Amino acid sequence: MSSPSRAAVRRWALRALVVFVSLLVGAAGGRELARPAPPPPDQLSALVHTDGWLPDAAASDSEARSARFVSFAHTPAGQVNELPKHVFLWNAERKLTGRAPPAKEQNPTGSCVGFGVTTAIERTLAADIAARRGDPAEFTHFSEEVTYAGSRVQGARLVSGTTPRGDGSTGVYAKAFVTTFGMVPKAKYGALDLTHYSAKRARDWNHTGCPKELEAVARKHPVRDGAKVTNWREFKAAVASGYGVAICANWSFSRERDANGVARPTREGWSHCMAADGYIVLDDGREFGHVENSWSDLPGVGPYHTGPTGWGDPSTAGFWATSDAVDRALRQGDSYAYSGATGFPARVLPPDWFIRGPLVAPRGFARTFNRLVAE
Repeated sequence: MSSPSRAAVRRWALRALVVFVSLLVGAAGGRELARPAPPPPDQLSALVHTDGWLPDAAASDSEARSARFVSFAHTPAGQVNELPKHVFLWNAERKLTGRAPPAKEQNPTGSCVGFGVTTAIERTLAADIAARRGDPAEFTHFSEEVTYAGSRVQGARLVSGTTPRGDGSTGVYAKAFVTTFGMVPKAKYGALDLTHYSAKRARDWNHTGCPKELEAVARKHPVRDGAKVTNWREFKAAVASGYGVAICANWSFSRERDANGVARPTREGWSHCMAADGYIVLDDGREFGHVENSWSDLPGVGPYHTGPTGWGDPSTAGFWATSDAVDRALRQGDSYAYSGATGFPARVLPPDWFIRGPLVAPRGFARTFNRLVAE
């Protein structure tokens, strides 16, 4: 083998010098301008709480036998045959407040059920106010800690007689809590400040549930109805009438969204609850649902999901998923749509949310949430 020429040696030495100088500049202080490198996968898994959903099939089946509706297909809204091509429920809050819904972060606690259910109910509330052109001041955000803790204790006792250990909760427990007790707005209640989510508070209330002094507050903001959503068709019908859905299942998706905001299903397996708040049917027949994650801004990592957000300009915390992926999650049997009007009336949302029909919507939901600060 021939030895390298002097010119080749000089080129190699020049490249090495450039690399060395770059490293030296970074060490001298330029490094603070760069985004921190993502942690290795093993450290990332420690930052993300992936076991917040605790399935209880027996409780879910028992609740279904006594529920007003076996599933959403049996509600008036579930029997509507003509559905729009797309619905983006997050636009309701944007219309009311002039801002996109906030990205939410649950970690490091397994409180995803509190986030998924609370976000779904906020989507329903905003859709009702916007659909009937109500007062934007009626809209509010709710405490995820209360929904989470109340589901684990008061809700679990209602449907199973026990409370879970550790972190996590179940969709049917949350449904029992919010439809029996209600919701607590983000606000100050004496010395208790619930204006911002606290992971520590969520964990502190793990085994005590919603504090007694807040039960009276929650009852002033009732959720009138909940119905199990068991497949893709029921999901589309729920969202088309303005009802947010909380999907609790073992499912997982890539961090990276593609050019359309779609994240691919993975085999990782998150025991996770997320709100689902929109769908789209493309001209080529493919269908996708929008999922709002509660992993938005991990310490030292930044946004969990990266890439374009896709159709409808949704939150950076969420992603689009194929209809098959959403359907598989729903068929696990612990996902619910929420309504403030008893019986899930069918209704038509404002026409600029999708291509169909005039504005027709019954009153009912937002009137039950008309007090933003408890007395």
